[in-house]
Amino acid sequence: MRGSRPSRHLVLRLVLAGLMILGLPVGTAQAQAAAPPSWSADGPARNFARAAADGVAATGRTALEHKAEELGLGPVNDYSCVLPGGGCVRSYRPAADPDRVIALYWSPGTGAHAVELGHPVGRKFVAAGYERGVYGFPTSDLECGIEGFGCMQRFEHGQIDQAYITAGHQALAAKAARLQVSAADGYNCTLVSDGCVRSYTTAGGRRIAIYWSAATGAQAVDLNHDIGRAFAAATYERGRYGYPVSDMVCAPGSGCRQKFQHGTITFTFDDAGVRALDAKAAALKLEPAGGYECRLAADGCRRSYAAAGAKPGQAQREVDIYWSETTGAHAVDMSHGIGREYGRAELEGGRYGYPTSEMMCSENGCTQMFQKGTINLPAGR
Repeated sequence: MRGSRPSRHLVLRLVLAGLMILGLPVGTAQAQAAAPPSWSADGPARNFARAAADGVAATGRTALEHKAEELGLGPVNDYSCVLPGGGCVRSYRPAADPDRVIALYWSPGTGAHAVELGHPVGRKFVAAGYERGVYGFPTSDLECGIEGFGCMQRFEHGQIDQAYITAGHQALAAKAARLQVSAADGYNCTLVSDGCVRSYTTAGGRRIAIYWSAATGAQAVDLNHDIGRAFAAATYERGRYGYPVSDMVCAPGSGCRQKFQHGTITFTFDDAGVRALDAKAAALKLEPAGGYECRLAADGCRRSYAAAGAKPGQAQREVDIYWSETTGAHAVDMSHGIGREYGRAELEGGRYGYPTSEMMCSENGCTQMFQKGTINLPAGR
């Protein structure tokens, strides 16, 4: 018939026959079109990102190798290329000086640079949190011999130099000279806020710590004093008080005080003397036989005690414990010949001053040391 069209079934049979002639399995065309490319399980974008990251890490490792070869360094650990911004780091040691540890850093934006971890500049970099801290990656190597700065190194977010270290050393040395104290250890300039400290001893053996920071200047803390012990117990300059902003000031008959960044530590002679006498009496197992006297010469304290263990009919031994800030707490047996001699010499206000030791006895006799001399009592007297 003119104008007639083939039936739907005839068209379908023709299509199926064509597919069979081409060798294609019937019924699979739609599934194949929906499947992802067989070369990627994650997709092209993730594969590309992974390939790019691997390429950056490879570039970083190569840069560190070249830098290490240039500086004559040998590795002490493996590469770490998971730093911010695709950076890499590896630690090394020079063959000629194995005690030094040098970290080589690389990032795409800064290149490869060395940080001497044992150097003051490197220690400050470490204390600030390495490359993740306030300074970021190094952008130069360490440069030394710079007038006014000592050594200096540049980083992404600033520079670290030794200008504060030089200033701290000079300030501590000048303060120590004024106080006439002797150095007991080296300078430590790794404190918070770019501070420095050094320990000293006085001619009498007291321990003095001199602190310096640009904000507070150089101030001394007597670590043997109650104020110094309170400062130490509060974890020194890192604790609740911060750096000292004045030296210790004492008033006769009153006490001492010292100002710090975040408060003042006070000390009264009465309180300190009472605590020292009680502690000494407890150690010697003595019973109180009188009240506290804390208005003695040099702001000292005294209390009388009775020794336990006296036999029936025997008088109890009388022991006086003396304390002063400079001598500490010591007992004098007032029933003993040494104590009687001490009493005849007008006690702490007389020719001997405060006791500085306990009484020591042997087969040859007894002796006790005082501020201004020694009382000896031969055996048999």
